[in-house]
Amino acid sequence: PDSGNSEILALAGTTEQKDRWLHPLLAGDLRSAFSMTEPNSPGSDPTQLKTRAVRDGDEYVITGHKWFSSNASIADFLIVMAVTDPEARPHQRATMFIVPVDTPGVNILRDVSTMEHPQEEFGKLGGHAEIRYEDVRVPAENLLGGEGQGFLIAQYRLVPGRIHHCMRWLGVANRAFDMLCERATYREVRGGTL
Repeated sequence: PDSGNSEILALAGTTEQKDRWLHPLLAGDLRSAFSMTEPNSPGSDPTQLKTRAVRDGDEYVITGHKWFSSNASIADFLIVMAVTDPEARPHQRATMFIVPVDTPGVNILRDVSTMEHPQEEFGKLGGHAEIRYEDVRVPAENLLGGEGQGFLIAQYRLVPGRIHHCMRWLGVANRAFDMLCERATYREVRGGTL
């Protein structure tokens, strides 16, 4: 998540946010997580998010339930996507926030087991955390971009991320196929090579 989150911070972050979060993230001094997917809501459709962020003076109060927040159990901060205007058009309801993990009300419950990591473990690189946000107060300056721009910013993050994943897996598949072809030239089976 750090590469995608650095893209979000570079794209939508203020100068102060970049100094506080982006530059240390790029230097490897901080870790981050992207907290968007929710249980009981299709993770592929962020227009159906239920986590809310309500403005209260100079702060936002975030309440909701997320999971599959990759590396959240070892992260220093989270980028949280929450609905700020439930009456807006579907693609303009959500907003992104920077939330330090030590903020009161951020409850990282567990790392959800997956096919990759079927045993439940906590605090491990590659984990996918379940998080409850219970009246989490963040200052308004922690908003990334403007109110209602969360979906647009998410697309800027997710589209290149999907391309990066495809490129990585195509490279792995290509290398595996090349290794298979090479092995077939010298692997002896029943008196001949494969």
